[in-house]
Amino acid sequence: MFYGGKTMEDFWIEHRYSSCNYQLRHHYEYTYQVLFLLSGRILYQVGEKKYEVSKGGMIVLNTLEEHTLEVLEYPYERYIIQISPTFFRNEVKYPEIISIFIRRPPDFSHLITMEEPVWNYLYDLVREMEKEYLGKRLYWEMCIGADLRKMFITVFRECANALSMMKMS
Repeated sequence: MFYGGKTMEDFWIEHRYSSCNYQLRHHYEYTYQVLFLLSGRILYQVGEKKYEVSKGGMIVLNTLEEHTLEVLEYPYERYIIQISPTFFRNEVKYPEIISIFIRRPPDFSHLITMEEPVWNYLYDLVREMEKEYLGKRLYWEMCIGADLRKMFITVFRECANALSMMKMS
């Protein structure tokens, strides 16, 4: 993929830890994004919507959604995942699950929270994706695709009530 003069991978993941002075100004990406908060507390703004997020929170962003982040409590630790829409649609393929990024009702919440057992399972998947991404061994993209399917099927199952407005008829 090619964005603004630079090549962009179909999948990118970054682990960040900050003990002070981290801020993210208004910006947007050309990718789907998922933020997993591991520690700290943040104020995350997407457009006009504001979310206070702590451990167990996951933010999902569509392409071109302007957002900003303010850390309210340190230490701040998170994973950020960026996925090209084409890669996600090719790997996940289920319209109901893809709808978490594209077919949203007006009252959609970008913040998804999980109970601890589910959160721990998702965290294990995120660490596996990071391992595959950093190692880039043969077929790493397929492994990440499988983990993305597991992740978003789990989110869809666990948040069926919150996401029910997006279900296809």
